[in-house]
Amino acid sequence: MEKIILKRVFLYKGNELSDIDRDMSEDKVLEHYSNIYPELINSVVEQKEIKNDKIYYEFKSNVGTKG
Repeated sequence: MEKIILKRVFLYKGNELSDIDRDMSEDKVLEHYSNIYPELINSVVEQKEIKNDKIYYEFKSNVGTKG
């Protein structure tokens, strides 16, 4: 059995953001990018899909949602 490590891709507003450090959690990557994109401070990371040996995560804003 062969072990495949999927490349992580982070999506924000239709743009692909690179994985800055594979050893960082997805939440830490979000924290890093919130320094560049302040609107990400109140966002969450959601796994979107796995496609072509890549795992896609999307930064979703919580601003304006209730409950």
